[in-house]
Amino acid sequence: MFQTGAGRKTPCIKTYAHGALVYSLKAAGVAYTSTRRSGAFSKATVYFYKGSAVRLTVTAPIATVDGNTSDIVMRGG
Repeated sequence: MFQTGAGRKTPCIKTYAHGALVYSLKAAGVAYTSTRRSGAFSKATVYFYKGSAVRLTVTAPIATVDGNTSDIVMRGG
């Protein structure tokens, strides 16, 4: 899992498998809990890829990402 979003940049998480992008999550903001290795993202959009093409886009007001398992739970959409 690769994470960006320091400073004023858009929070983004990208997950790769075998060198290929599997999904990316972009959001308007994030609250990160280092002790639980999880983040709560606001106005989140997840893009799922097959090859280099986006195959599915999912949006929700709130998304929680588990940093240990890379599981995403989206709520409110």
